[in-house]
Amino acid sequence: MDVVEWLLESDAAIRWQVMRDLTDASEDDVTAERARVATEGWGARLLALQRQDGHWDKSTPPDSPRPRRSAGGSHCRPRGKARSFRNGPPPHGAWCC
Repeated sequence: MDVVEWLLESDAAIRWQVMRDLTDASEDDVTAERARVATEGWGARLLALQRQDGHWDKSTPPDSPRPRRSAGGSHCRPRGKARSFRNGPPPHGAWCC
């Protein structure tokens, strides 16, 4: 058995990507396999953990509004090495968002 065959015997979450990237499977076959991720294997187990209201965390009350994020929030980090821009704004494309 070669590596591609072994991967194709794996979970649907892996299988559809192997079909897309490493085989000559048709686009329809890949799409059908990808759809199985939500109902079989790892993907189904993960989605079963999500609450009906769309939240994942049990500490978030079911009726609380979803947090709003701004483009300049703390989740933004400079790409590459952290550096100081004391001499003006960062160069174009230096920020991830």
